[in-house]
Amino acid sequence: MIEELNNLLNLKDKSYSILTYDESYKYNENKKFDIENIYNILVINTLMCILINEKKIDMQDYITDYINDFKYDNIQILHLLTHSSGLDENIEYNQIFKEGTDVLFSNTNIKIMEYIIENTYNKKISEISNDLIFNELDINIIDNNSNINDISNYISMLLNNGYYNHKQYLDLNIIDLLFRPLFIDEKGIRSTIGWKSANTCIECKDYCGDDAIYYDNNNTFILIDRSNDIGILFNSNNKYNKKEVIGNIYSLLKKYDKIL
Repeated sequence: MIEELNNLLNLKDKSYSILTYDESYKYNENKKFDIENIYNILVINTLMCILINEKKIDMQDYITDYINDFKYDNIQILHLLTHSSGLDENIEYNQIFKEGTDVLFSNTNIKIMEYIIENTYNKKISEISNDLIFNELDINIIDNNSNINDISNYISMLLNNGYYNHKQYLDLNIIDLLFRPLFIDEKGIRSTIGWKSANTCIECKDYCGDDAIYYDNNNTFILIDRSNDIGILFNSNNKYNKKEVIGNIYSLLKKYDKIL
């Protein structure tokens, strides 16, 4: 099956845990993967979910509950998580649309959540993420890099309803929340907690089930299809046709009765 997948995708490496159109690339499970590409979902989003799970914060809390002099008193944790706060990336944190009315990714949301996390735990984000994410999910980080097999532990945990290594890492209600669309942006894309619904993704919607989410950060793409119990992660510096890659993967898995 793996050989056929490689032939179908015109790939040289012999694993479909990583995909590339670079003919000179040979698969190496220790190949470096820069976690900055998925920092906001792997680190910030997960730590916020842990805080919600532990009832240390609530999604309906206002930012002013944590930052007294914050100039917008109607923005909630929920708006940061779904990038519907309206805050731009200007150093003055200007609000360019009313919270909860549209979705626009902004690193300002990430910075504020990072501040809340550090102040809640009274530790640096690097120490918190090591203790609560990387050590718990067996993700080895060296110089801010990991390998793709370790990152797949995170995806497996989401697909297994919050379980990793026979232990409940995140409660099922939090996992369900990650797959629940909460806001729709002007392009019709449905945003969940840190993710987007895959049934409004141009590359995914023709293939994945209804219960699926995706994350796209230029050279890194993650699709988690809970309907079909599939997680796809690929990272490449080369241009590729995402829809073609995803379509080929689903076609092959369907052929082998791996999906409905």
